[in-house]
Amino acid sequence: MTPTPTPTLPPAVCHVLILPNFGTPTPTGTLTGTPPPDLRRVYHTPEEAATETGEGVFTVPAGFVLGLYQRANQYPAVAFTQIVHEGTLYSGWFNNAYGTQVTSGDCGSLPVPTPTGTPTPDTLADYGIELREDQQSWTASERQAILTGAARIADAFTRFGVLGAAPQARFKTVIGSSLVFLRLAEIQPTNSPYAIYYDTSAGECRVHDPIPSVISTIVVACRGFMRQTNTWITNGEVLETAAVHELGHVLDIRSGNQLRTYVGASFMLPDCSTVGGRIMGVTSGGTWLRGQRGWGTATLVDDAQSISQFQQNPMNSDVETAADMFLNWVYRRTSDVAPTGIPDNFVPNGDVATQLDQLSPACSYPAAGVWQGFRNITKTNSPDDTLPGNRRYWWMEGTLASIFENSRNKWR
Repeated sequence: MTPTPTPTLPPAVCHVLILPNFGTPTPTGTLTGTPPPDLRRVYHTPEEAATETGEGVFTVPAGFVLGLYQRANQYPAVAFTQIVHEGTLYSGWFNNAYGTQVTSGDCGSLPVPTPTGTPTPDTLADYGIELREDQQSWTASERQAILTGAARIADAFTRFGVLGAAPQARFKTVIGSSLVFLRLAEIQPTNSPYAIYYDTSAGECRVHDPIPSVISTIVVACRGFMRQTNTWITNGEVLETAAVHELGHVLDIRSGNQLRTYVGASFMLPDCSTVGGRIMGVTSGGTWLRGQRGWGTATLVDDAQSISQFQQNPMNSDVETAADMFLNWVYRRTSDVAPTGIPDNFVPNGDVATQLDQLSPACSYPAAGVWQGFRNITKTNSPDDTLPGNRRYWWMEGTLASIFENSRNKWR
C-alpha cells in the first residue's frame, strides 16, 4: 500500500467556528431550510446547502473550524469550503447563515464566482452509464436515484484511494467504462429486441454479462413494478440503494467474482463477545449463513421477499450477500470515518484466531453513531453490544483492499 501525499489547502478568505446547538443565527443571511438534528453538513451544491437537503459531502461537529473561500452567486449565505481528512481532499458548500462564529478574516468579503466557474452538474454519461428502455420508461426520480447512487459509490472510492483523476474516473476504474441500465416492461412485449433479458423476475433487477449480439457491455435489467414490503416502500421504482446493490454485483463480476468468493468462503466472522459468536460464515455443522446481525437495517427472514433498505436481497446466497455487503460498506464509508488498524496482509478468509486479531480495532469503536449501513443491531433491530456491524465494516474494508490491490485488478 503506497502512501500518497497529503493535499495542501489554499489560504481561506475567512474561518468560522461551528457552534454547539447551532448557536445564535448570524446576520450573514437567512436560513431557507431546516438543518438535520445535531449535525452541520457540507453539501455537493449551493442549492442543497441553502435548503439543507441531501446527504452531503461530509459532516462537521461543534468546535470544528471551517475555512471559507467564496460565496454562491444566488445564495449570499452559502460558501465554498474544503477540508483534508485522512489524506483526501473534500470540497463542498456550507450554509453559513447560522450557528457559526468568525475566528479570522472577513467573511463579508467572500468573492463571488463568475458564471464560467460554476461546476457543471454530473450526468450519468460522466459515470459511463447509459439508460435504455423496453416499453417502460425510466422515471425522473429513478434516473436521479441511479445518478446519486453512482456519485455515492464514487465518493466511497475516493475516500478509499481508488486510482483516477476525478470521482467519476474512480467509479469507472472499478465499475468499468461503460454500463447499461435497462428498464423492462412487467410483461414481455412481443418481438422485444431485449427478450433475452426477460429472465429477470418481475419486481427485481438482475445483472447480465455482456451479450455482444444485443448489448456489448454489462447490463443491469430492472423489470416492472419494483418489489416492496410494509416497511420498505418503493412505489414500484428503482431506488438509490437498489442501484448501489446492483452496482455491487457489477464490482463482483469485474473482480472475477472475488468478492462473492471471499464472502462465501469456509470461514467464520466472529463478533466482539468473549466467545466470538458467529456473525457470518460457516456454522459448526458446516452450513454457510449470511447472518442477520450487523446490517444497516434489520430483516427477520433471509429470503428474497423480505427486503429492506440495507438488505436489498436477504437470500442466504454468497452472491446476494456480497452485493449487500458492498451496499452497506458504501453508505457507512461515506457517513463514518474509515476503519483503523487494518493490516497490510489482511486475510479475508482467515481462521477465527486470525479474524480476532486483524479485526480487533472494531471492538473498541463506538457501538452507535450517525452513520448509515452496518449498524450494531440484532435481527429484531435491538442494540447488539457484541458489535456485529463494526466487525462487518472492518472485514469489508480489509477484503476490498485485498481485492482492489491485487495483481489482477490494481484499482488502488
